[in-house]
Amino acid sequence: MIERHVLVGTPRLLDQPLDFLLDRMPALHVLHNDARLDLWPNWLAKADMPARYAENGIEFSTLEQAIRAATKGAGLAIVDRNMIVDELASDSLAQFSEIEVTGPFGYWLDNSTAARRPGTRAGARGLDARGSAEDERSEHGAAVIHNAGVLGTASGPRE
Repeated sequence: MIERHVLVGTPRLLDQPLDFLLDRMPALHVLHNDARLDLWPNWLAKADMPARYAENGIEFSTLEQAIRAATKGAGLAIVDRNMIVDELASDSLAQFSEIEVTGPFGYWLDNSTAARRPGTRAGARGLDARGSAEDERSEHGAAVIHNAGVLGTASGPRE
């Protein structure tokens, strides 16, 4: 499954104009190897918005931290929509724009681990089948289970 990066924040801010929010709210950045991921620059470029919106930022070492900060209203985040399905469904996060940017990472299935856990076999087969269908349309990896049934992110584009 490919990454689908979207702009999200607390639903309490939905009544504000997007330019106003981007100008005043911190951009919540995720770090990888001590460097900011290109989520904000890529999303802003596709949205045809100024890069300065990403300058007023807070950096987090994990995606989970950035998501949590966004749910609490600490700022706006660009995150993979696949990773926030529950937050969007429960209205703890809201999507602020329909603009979506495809990311370079994907999700994978650790078959050796999933196969040994009876509770994850069926889920692994289903996700593996779903990923196989997406592989036909994309060069990115499949949506899958990693370790004890937890989704993980590949360290780079799939070869």
